[in-house]
Amino acid sequence: MTLGDDRERLSGYAQIRVFEGDCDRAQAQIRTAASTWILAGLGGLFVAYSEHRPGQLSSELLSAVVCLLAVSGIAILWTVDQRVYQKLLHAAFVYGLAVEAQNPDLPQIRTMMNLTSGNIGPFIKLLLPGSDNCVYLSLSGIRQHG
Repeated sequence: MTLGDDRERLSGYAQIRVFEGDCDRAQAQIRTAASTWILAGLGGLFVAYSEHRPGQLSSELLSAVVCLLAVSGIAILWTVDQRVYQKLLHAAFVYGLAVEAQNPDLPQIRTMMNLTSGNIGPFIKLLLPGSDNCVYLSLSGIRQHG
């Protein structure tokens, strides 16, 4: 193997990490938007039960609309986060594992992460289906007790 081939191989390996970083940043932005969306939903509930709400709308109707919009927005953001970016990140990670397995002289970063983290995938999947329901129930509970 020539020195040029080795540099090209290392550059390709580094590009996997660049792609993983892009996915990480995209997910961070989506999660920031989700946090902002939740705060906006809570603000909407406070307005629904304050004297500043539009007079022609009842507090109950306005709070129901706010809860529906809040849950819908979180569901969309969560879907994009988990069904798009998390799958892309997982694919890059698995590809990096395969590259490391074929090239033991490369840093075995993903291999060590995989060995030491245990398989947390099944535990995360248990939490995912109910997470949107938790947001909805939280907002509904605030609405009913407000």
